[in-house]
This record gives sequence, structure tokens and C-alpha cells, in this order.
Amino acid sequence: MKMISLMLAAALVFGAQASSAQTAAITGKNYGGVNLHAVAARGAAGRPISVEVRYEGLPATGHTRVTYTTEGALKLSGPAQKTLTPDSKGADRDTVVVQAASDGTYFLNVFATTTSGTSVLSIPVTVGSAMFKPRAAAAGSAVSASGGQRVIEMPAQEIRH
Repeated sequence: MKMISLMLAAALVFGAQASSAQTAAITGKNYGGVNLHAVAARGAAGRPISVEVRYEGLPATGHTRVTYTTEGALKLSGPAQKTLTPDSKGADRDTVVVQAASDGTYFLNVFATTTSGTSVLSIPVTVGSAMFKPRAAAAGSAVSASGGQRVIEMPAQEIRH
């Protein structure tokens, strides 16, 4: 009986860990035919932090150019632009290494550009003991577009190539 209780407790613990890992998955906005996926990253100040980005729906012909940008004290440790080569399923992966000198929550922005448009993703990177808490839109900040689609105004940073 104790063995069954232990096995049940282990299953519950592993199930809770798996479900919390699933809730941290982030999917980008698909404006160019490429689906972007990542998991929020965490690391220590002054140390490299690896962020894995998955790309799906890459075009078989033509190129997909990826641009990485950071915000705040977060800095890239590799190239800011890459060209992706899809596998037979139209997918690819890339590991982006970032680093920050101080604790806080920063964002790694990913832009995947094809001839159809640009898909975007902002990945939260938490450094040190800082906590990332997504905030709900403030009352009155949601606007309806002409087609009735709900639009939430958010700060943006223009990137020039």
C-alpha cells in the first residue's frame, strides 16, 4: 500500500512539473507564415542564458531571415541576424545566447521575415531573483478595430535594417 502511495505521489509531482512547464510556452504572432515557439528563460546575472526558439511552417523555397533584438540591459552574445534552412518538415531550431549584468525581467524579440511578411515573438528572460508577472490589459486600453477585432495598445520599438 505504501508503494502505491509513493508511486501516486511521484506521478502527481511529475505531472505538476510538466503542466507548469507547459504553461511557460510562448507562441508568437504569425504574420508571415512562420510559427514561432519558445519557453520563457531564466538565468543568473553575468552568466550566459540559452534561449531555444523553434520555427515551424518555414517556406521550402526562398529564405527566412531571422533578426534578434534585446531590450534593457539584456545583450546578445551571438549574431543578431541569421538565415534559416528548414528541414523536410519545414521546421528549424535556434539557440540564442543572451546575458544581462543585473537582475530583472528583459525581453528577447524574434522577427522571422519571409516574402509573405514577418512573424514576431517576444520571449521574457528573467535574470536573478526578479519575477516576471504578465499583466492584464488595463480597463479602457482595449480598442476595437474596424472589423470588430479587439486590439490592445502596447509599447513598441521600431527596428531599422
